[in-house]
Amino acid sequence: MKRLAGSVCLPVALALISGASACFAAATSAVTPARTPQRPIAAAVHANAPPPASVAKCPPLPQWVLDARSLAKPLEQKMLRSSFPPSVDYSKYLTLTRCQDGSGGCFLYAALAVIDILKEREHPYTPDLSYRYAQYYYDDARVAQKKVHTDYGSCAEACLHSDYDALVWVQDHFDDSKCPAPTAQNDAQAKRYRISDTSDPVTPTVSALKSLLLSKGPLWACGTIGGTGHCIALVGYDDSQNAFRFINSWGDRWNGDGYGLIPYSQVQQTLSYVTYFTNRPSERAGTPDAYTARIRVRHQHLRNELTVAVGLEGEPPMIVWDRPNETGPPEDYNKDLDIDVPLPEYAASHWPPSSGNLWYVKVADGDPNGKAATVEEVTLARLTKSGSGKDMTELRRPHMKTFSIPDGGSRKIYVGAKAPATSLTLTPSPATVSPGERVVLSGVLSVQSFDTDGPPAAMPLGGKQIQISAIVSPADTVEQSQWRKVGAAVTDAAGKFSISVSPAQTTAYIAAYTKPDGQIIARSAQCQVTAVARKAAPPHRLDVPIKLPR
Repeated sequence: MKRLAGSVCLPVALALISGASACFAAATSAVTPARTPQRPIAAAVHANAPPPASVAKCPPLPQWVLDARSLAKPLEQKMLRSSFPPSVDYSKYLTLTRCQDGSGGCFLYAALAVIDILKEREHPYTPDLSYRYAQYYYDDARVAQKKVHTDYGSCAEACLHSDYDALVWVQDHFDDSKCPAPTAQNDAQAKRYRISDTSDPVTPTVSALKSLLLSKGPLWACGTIGGTGHCIALVGYDDSQNAFRFINSWGDRWNGDGYGLIPYSQVQQTLSYVTYFTNRPSERAGTPDAYTARIRVRHQHLRNELTVAVGLEGEPPMIVWDRPNETGPPEDYNKDLDIDVPLPEYAASHWPPSSGNLWYVKVADGDPNGKAATVEEVTLARLTKSGSGKDMTELRRPHMKTFSIPDGGSRKIYVGAKAPATSLTLTPSPATVSPGERVVLSGVLSVQSFDTDGPPAAMPLGGKQIQISAIVSPADTVEQSQWRKVGAAVTDAAGKFSISVSPAQTTAYIAAYTKPDGQIIARSAQCQVTAVARKAAPPHRLDVPIKLPR
């Protein structure tokens, strides 16, 4: 292996070429950044960030890659559209953001981004694919690159980690023989994630790229960016910015999210040609890969400090992420981990998640450096078919939405745990007043979650409306017909609320958090405000002699 995953090959023109070759990367003066995948594509255009220093050290684009530009042809007239919607964005189908560092491999990274999107569009929550698997067969087994994607495919990243920390420098090249290698089980899984073909190179024009993005999906693109060559995946366009959007392979800190924009006016100066891939249907339903999970973790430092496991209580877990590429090359300097993974093979025997089938995702932060992490999503998914043969996806999630991971610590997040308990309090201040005097009734709305392996956590519920009522019959707090509404309040971010009342007599109050239809979710215990008439102060005596100064 001349240089780790330094292989870059062109989809059709060089489909018969195999073996290692150089990757290429460069500064990107002709491109401008885009917003994160979760946000609208329309965003302010500003100067593009340069590539990481290590990426700039990649070998230059070899001559045979440059020569392949002459094979590009204009898009056939019959494939060109005459009208287009104002925008297209496939980034919503992409979870895993990859990082090539200084070791190259931009072609394979761009190709996997395209295939990830194609597979996700076919079936939601499809596992993200392993770069190491594709790189192994392309570089180490000397398989022509097109054949890797059409015949071999790629297994899930969670099943063959793209971890190169075991690389050894030997004379003039990296030896990756101690890095993870595909198994027979990986090979069998990879067959599900193949494409059927790649197109001939297409000369890029604005109308050709828009037409292909609409009809074929994301595009593999090669070009001269900032003076040297690089491969990227085009994932959309936006007329409001007059630009095409792409995902890079320089990590999610490049441009803040790993995405960039190529202005329409710079297309022909930036891109040499593009190709599109034709998906081969993946039948996941009825296979072990029918059961998958999506995990999203935001880290304050680096995602290669994380270890993530998925499992069922009482069964061995599956480690889907294990602090890869800490030393490099390639070093992973992504911050966030967004990844779709298969569940362990025993998933079919323990579905759906429940208190008897308690699934979990365990996230551990292995580097106590003052930088913590937050889990923003855990979703378990099952792909199945309806009676008519239509694909359906069944989703299961924890009751809570976000979970903090302590710095240097770990936490299990359960799917199938018992429902959270909602709590509502109500307290008067003061509790004894004169009739008609003002009293503040305040309380807190919170929910106690059982979704983690720590003590049940009380989480405040903000933005919820609370109804406060006086109880006509204090002995009966169950029957709502005995309640007389006196006011309402909305909880703040801390779950707190308050309201003022002025009881004319001793009164019991109760607070309730209800659904829009009036069904009670939680109620407080009744609290009593005692209204007592104050005794009149004794009159001043007027017959007390007053001594006057002499």
